[in-house]
Amino acid sequence: PLIGHARLVTAVTFFPDGALLATASFDGMVRLWDPVTRQAVGKPLIGHDGPVRSVAFSPGGLLATASDDGTVRLWDPTTRQPVGAPLTGHTGAATAVAFSPSGGLLAASAADGTVRLWDPTTHQTVGTPLTDHTSATTAVAFSPDGGLLATAGYDQTVRLYEAEEAQPTPSSAQGALHEEDSPENLIAQNDQLRTRVNLLTARGLASRSVLAALTNGEGISLAPLVGHREAVWSVVFSPDGTQLATASADDTVRFWDPANRQPVGRPLTSHRDSVRAVAYSPDGTLIATADEGGSVRLWDAAARVPASGSPLASHLGPITSVVFSPTGTLLAVANDGSAVRLWVPATRQPAGAPLTGHHGLVTGVAFSPDGGLIATATDVGKVSLWDATSRESTGELLDGHRGSVSSVAFSPDGSLIATAGDDHTIQLWDAATYQPDGKPLTGHNDAVTALAFSPDGGLIATASKDHTVRLWNPTTHQPVGEPLTGHHDAVTALTFSPDSTVLATASLDRTVRLWVPPAVSGPAGQQG
Repeated sequence: PLIGHARLVTAVTFFPDGALLATASFDGMVRLWDPVTRQAVGKPLIGHDGPVRSVAFSPGGLLATASDDGTVRLWDPTTRQPVGAPLTGHTGAATAVAFSPSGGLLAASAADGTVRLWDPTTHQTVGTPLTDHTSATTAVAFSPDGGLLATAGYDQTVRLYEAEEAQPTPSSAQGALHEEDSPENLIAQNDQLRTRVNLLTARGLASRSVLAALTNGEGISLAPLVGHREAVWSVVFSPDGTQLATASADDTVRFWDPANRQPVGRPLTSHRDSVRAVAYSPDGTLIATADEGGSVRLWDAAARVPASGSPLASHLGPITSVVFSPTGTLLAVANDGSAVRLWVPATRQPAGAPLTGHHGLVTGVAFSPDGGLIATATDVGKVSLWDATSRESTGELLDGHRGSVSSVAFSPDGSLIATAGDDHTIQLWDAATYQPDGKPLTGHNDAVTALAFSPDGGLIATASKDHTVRLWNPTTHQPVGEPLTGHHDAVTALTFSPDSTVLATASLDRTVRLWVPPAVSGPAGQQG
């Protein structure tokens, strides 16, 4: 045996070419050995102030060590001297270290429940700590292609993280186990079955977010945005896609960076009632918010302060929808009554008389892409169409739902109108003839609460009280992938990013979730 440590030996690893062996010990030392002669090579590496729990060589021969003192150290095995200052940041013992196969990343786990990534050349952290384990993390390992990082913890879970832009394969998580009653669980199945895998990327769009990835080219769910204290009623991307605004029953509107899932600035807190709707003007300069008390407010989007000019007059009853026209010259406001009011945001004045004569209470409103038509949905299963210039009814009525119509939307090219209802269905309509375009889309098990077309026209997303989101091809009327699951209560609203690459959903469960939809683009629904 190799004898030299004074206490328990905790780890052992070979140099890439097999010429050296490194060992770590509770005695706080790391020793190097010649595996042929079985002799120690030089003096031990001394620098940690506690037990050393892990050692790892990079492909280039750099040595990393993790210690109970909370630090990770890098060493030159030739000189046996430290390379730079210790890597710090963990608030508990560093439990394990691993280099990626390229040597470009160093991962370290710790008793504080986090995993940190470092650039071993610059000694700088890469991204933010990975914080998805609920107790101490105990082990880290990269896949041979460097695309996945696996972590293990005292929380009885193994998590996989997308580390260097490689895509997960169905075999990447074979045999992984996780608690099956958790919505964030890791359930690995064979290639023929759907595979759900917890992933977290170290770089790029999904940095710091847990991904529930479906390996058959289906939707990918990013970690929820958590911060609202009550139900989230509305969600919308800014026109440039750099921010996400969410309106909540906690009387606030919050803003988020969709790239890193972090709050941006302070929330809007002037409302004194549940905020039911939020919308950006097409040029991104204004934000409209509306609450259950009937108040509609306009805000300077950049400064997050009330926009100059008098406020819009209060409406009677809770607001159900606020929508800017495509040019931004009109703001349509639907309240929990039988009228829709149009306003000129520039002057804060009404744009003519309200749209009246609805058969029931107004539940939603939408402008056609050219701004020429306004569609209004009601709780008696009908959608009315209006000339946006004359404010007169066109006389057309879309009548196809049993019960309330919760949402209405035009396709980006204006050729289709989609309606969602409490009858669990979605109906597509030909916008030229106002006739149904095929049979209703079915699959939800409860009321459909919201719908949206992707800006590229390739998808329709629908939200439901059944806690799920479904994706559809508007041309074939077929589902796209499996339902998106993860919310724990009714899904209340959804919106696509301007480039169609991210879907945001809001829920009564107080969270907003981001999803990467399948790569389906264009009105023909062709794979992109």
